[in-house]
Amino acid sequence: MNLPFTTQDFILYFNIAIIAIMFLFALIGLLRGTFKSVYYMIATLLIFVGGWLLSYKICNLMLDFDLSFIGQSFPIGEGENRVVYELTTIRELLMNVCKDQLFGGNLPEDSFVLETLFAVIIMFLRIIYFIVLIVLSFTVFKIIFDLIWLIIKPRRKDKSGKRKKPGALSRLGGFGIGAVKGLMYSLLICFLLAGLASIVDNVKELQEQSNDTTDTYSVVIINDTATLIRISDESDNSNSGGAFGELYDQYSEIFDMIGAYRETIAGQVFGSIKIENTGLDEYVFDGLLTLKVENGDTTHTIKLREELTHAAKALSKIPGILTGGFNMTTLTEMDKDVLAEAIDELTSLKLINVLIPVGVEILLANDKYLESIENEYLRTAIKNSLGDLKGIDYSAEIKEIGYVFID
Repeated sequence: MNLPFTTQDFILYFNIAIIAIMFLFALIGLLRGTFKSVYYMIATLLIFVGGWLLSYKICNLMLDFDLSFIGQSFPIGEGENRVVYELTTIRELLMNVCKDQLFGGNLPEDSFVLETLFAVIIMFLRIIYFIVLIVLSFTVFKIIFDLIWLIIKPRRKDKSGKRKKPGALSRLGGFGIGAVKGLMYSLLICFLLAGLASIVDNVKELQEQSNDTTDTYSVVIINDTATLIRISDESDNSNSGGAFGELYDQYSEIFDMIGAYRETIAGQVFGSIKIENTGLDEYVFDGLLTLKVENGDTTHTIKLREELTHAAKALSKIPGILTGGFNMTTLTEMDKDVLAEAIDELTSLKLINVLIPVGVEILLANDKYLESIENEYLRTAIKNSLGDLKGIDYSAEIKEIGYVFID
């Protein structure tokens, strides 16, 4: 794929765009002066920080908002199996669909499947919520705060009775505050690039692994002398990355461009501002693309970017897994320390303790499956053990089994 500009061009243009945004807001601050700039800075923080803190509560309210006035229904299935679900609230609709389609009419109490499903829905609702919040910050909220400013603005006048304008020092302060505000608004673009750049780094790590080839050697005896000759096949090496390598090569320029975000001014500034050992831009990305799943007294907080990082690191340590050359023999031939590192990365995936209990609940709570078990005692024991099975730390169990395999 040939792009009309290079990675260095992207860095240059992106830096110019960020500087232009900051300069525009700085000019607005220059005209407003310090006091008015501080007021609008506080208003911006109230909108976005307040919106961030209230996002989960508001999105949960959306799940329970009565939508029956829309009069929408959703038919599922055909013929005798056709069921029509009326839209009341999103939560009730999902509960009814899961009850009939996944559990054969018997919805388990405190269903983990529903908790996971609601967590996914809330994540997408939060993304929509913040898009709406950004639009409102430039429209409705701006009008509201403009009206408030007309009420609270200072009525300062000079000796001649004319309204006193901001002085040079006040305008200089407004210029600086405006520039900071411009940098804040640029975060709305940068956090997405930061998350994508992090994902691209993982893709590059996998690509490096998929291109690694294991040299094949043959012993040739000439005049009673044994010679070790490396056998290489250029056609094989050119395609050593398999389908994954071909896909990467096709979009490599785009990957390089996104990955270069960290070299931009904004990438370096936001990357240096750490929250919980994470750059501010990546922190915002993680905050939006996060699942919070309740399982009894435990809350699983799953940051999708971090999950991709752990998965990529684990896969990059296992030869041939992306090129079709992987089998169980590969694991037995791996260096024990490298295999242990792969297991550590794999079992760091918090999704393990969500996806496995979800599968267990769907399987064991479905009467159709349980009826297939002829032994009534075993059937009852399995059904009663559902709660215990959902509470197992599967990551720890898989890790322990992996270490036993290594030893």
